[in-house]
Amino acid sequence: MIAMSQQKTPSSGWDNSLFEDVSEDYSPPEAAPSNLPEIPQNSSEALAQLVRDGEYSTALKVKKDLEQLGISIEQDACYLAAALRSIRRVPRSPVNVLTPRHIHLFNAWAALVPATPAVRDDPFFQYAVWTKGNPHVTALQRSALKAAHMGYATQVGPVVVPYLARYSSTRAITRFMVAFAAADRSATTSTRQHKQTFKRLYGIAVRSLCFRSQARAAYDLSRYAKRQGYTVNQFTLRLLRSAVGTSYAEGARKLGRQLCDTQKELKDMPFIASRPHLLRRFQKAIDKGHMPTRHALRDFIRQCIQHRDDEAYNRLFALFQEHPTRRPYALNYWASVEIDYHLREGSPDAAFQAFYEIFHIDDVPQSVRKALRMLMNSKHHPRRRPKAVKDKIWPDSRVTVLFWRTLLPMLSPSQLGQAYSEFVSRFSSMAERRAYIRNPAQVPPGIARKMEKNLTDLSANRPADTPPPYTGHHFRLFLRAYAKLHNTKAIMKITRRAAGTKWRASRADVRVIAQTWANAGSGRRLMFLLERLRRDAMFERHTSAVDGYRDGIRFMMQNQRYKDAAVLAKQLVRRLKHKAASDPLLRLLYARLSERQHAKKAADSPREQPTPSHTRQRTRIGRDTLAPRHTRLRA
Repeated sequence: MIAMSQQKTPSSGWDNSLFEDVSEDYSPPEAAPSNLPEIPQNSSEALAQLVRDGEYSTALKVKKDLEQLGISIEQDACYLAAALRSIRRVPRSPVNVLTPRHIHLFNAWAALVPATPAVRDDPFFQYAVWTKGNPHVTALQRSALKAAHMGYATQVGPVVVPYLARYSSTRAITRFMVAFAAADRSATTSTRQHKQTFKRLYGIAVRSLCFRSQARAAYDLSRYAKRQGYTVNQFTLRLLRSAVGTSYAEGARKLGRQLCDTQKELKDMPFIASRPHLLRRFQKAIDKGHMPTRHALRDFIRQCIQHRDDEAYNRLFALFQEHPTRRPYALNYWASVEIDYHLREGSPDAAFQAFYEIFHIDDVPQSVRKALRMLMNSKHHPRRRPKAVKDKIWPDSRVTVLFWRTLLPMLSPSQLGQAYSEFVSRFSSMAERRAYIRNPAQVPPGIARKMEKNLTDLSANRPADTPPPYTGHHFRLFLRAYAKLHNTKAIMKITRRAAGTKWRASRADVRVIAQTWANAGSGRRLMFLLERLRRDAMFERHTSAVDGYRDGIRFMMQNQRYKDAAVLAKQLVRRLKHKAASDPLLRLLYARLSERQHAKKAADSPREQPTPSHTRQRTRIGRDTLAPRHTRLRA
C-alpha cells in the first residue's frame, strides 16, 4: 500500500504487478438459492397459482374481476381442477341435477384449459347435432369431452350424462355417448375400469331417457351399448321393459330374453379362478410381502367352504399365520375377510367362532365370553382348523367393528346399556394409556383413579405396539342400535361422548337421528342436537346441518307433526339463512300449514243455519197481516 501511495497516478490504470496473482480463492461466490416464493409476473399467473393452492373461492373472485377489467387470462391445464370441483359439489340424487350456475362455472373454467390435439380432432364436433344444438348444452358437451380426453370421465360422467340425457335430443345423446366412451378409452389404460364406468353411464342415460318417455330411444341406446360390450344392469333392463310396454312388442320380447340371459349368467357365474391357481398366486404374493385382494381372498374362502376343501383352506391359513414380516397384520387381514364373508352369508355364529380362534377375547364384554366358549364346542362353524392358532393376537379396529356390528343386534336393551358402558370404559382407558405411553412423566388421573377403585383395565394387557382396537366409528354402531329402540337420551349421550373423537356424522347418521326424533322426540330437542353438532363441526365433508333440518322436517311431516316441523323450518331459515322460496320441501310444509289453519278456522266459526220453508211462509203471511189496511186494499 505504501508503494502504491508513492506511485504517481497513471493515466492507464494501476500496475497489476503490485497485486497478488488471481486464483480460485478470489473467485466471486455463487448466489445462494432464494427460499422466497416466486412472485407471479402477471395476473394470469396469480390466478393459476391460486387454483394450484386450492383457494378456489378466491380464484373465482379474481377471475370475475379480471373479466370485468377486460384482462385476458392465459390458458393453463391447472384450471381443470377448478372445473371438476364446480360439478363435484352437485348432490348425487335423481332429483338434483346440474343447475345453470354449475354449468356456467364448469364451462367457464373448462374454457381456460388448452384443448389437446385429440379434442381438436374429435369427429363429434363435426356432426350437425352438435353444431345446431343449444349453446349451453353444446358448451357442456365440449367441456365434458375435454375432461374425458384428459382421463376424468369417471368424475364428470355421473353428473353430466343425466343432464344431457334430459335436455338434449336423442340423436345428440347417442352421438355424445359414443364420443365420450372413445375419449375415455383413449385416455384410460385400464380396460376393466373403462368397462365398469361406461356400463354405469349407459345405464344412467337409458334410465334418464325412460323418465323422459323416450322409450324407443332408450331401447336403441341399450342395444347399441350391448353391441359395444356395455351391458346395463338388471334394474335398468326391467325399467326399460316396463317403459316399452305394449308400444313395441318386439323390443319388449328381446328385453325379456336378454333379462333371462343375464339372470342365467349371474346364476351360473364361474369362479374367478380355480383353488390351486389362486393358492399359487397367493403364495407368490405373500412371499414378496404383499397381500391378496379382499375380493380374491373372499372368493377363495367361499370355494373352500362350498367344496369342503379343508386342505387348501388350511394351507393358505398357514401361510398367513407364518407370515415372514407382518404376522399380526396378516391375521387381522384374514380374519376381517372371513368374518365379513360369514356375516354376508347370515352365519353370525361362524363369525364369532372365527374371532374366538384367532384373537384374544379380553376385549369382549364379560357377558359374551361364556357364549363364545360355548360356541367353540358347537358344530356351527363350517371350517374347523386342525389346531388352535399359535400365539393369539389382538384384533385391530376393522375386526372389532365387524364384531360389535354382529353383537349389538343380539343384545337386549339392558345388555346394550351394559355393553355401551363397558365400551366407553375401554375407550377411555385406551386413550389414557396412549397418552401415558407418549408422556410417561405425567400419569393421567384416570389410570390412578381406576387403580384406586380396583377396576379391571382390560386394555392394559395389550402391548404398546398393537394398533388401537377402537375408533370413533364404533360410536356409530351404538347410535344405530339405540335408534332402533327410539332411545333419544342415549343418542344424546353418544353424540356428546363422541365429540372428542374423530367421529363425524355422515349423511346416513343424520337421517337416522332425524327419524328417531320424529318418532320419539321433540323438534326443539332435535334442533338443539343439530346446533351442537354444527357448532362442534361434527359433520362429514358432504353433510351439513341443513341436511339434518330437512330430514327432520320431512320425517315430522310424515308423522303428522306439523308444529315441530314448523319449529325446525323457522330455525333453518333464521339461523342458517336458508332460502325457503327455493326449497320445495319448505314450500310444501307452508302449504300444509296454511291448509290446516284454514280448516281450523272453518271448524271454529259458527255456521249459518238455513231457515225452513214453512217458517219463511209464516213470516211472509204475518208481515202481510201486520201491514196497514189501506196498503192491503190497494194491493
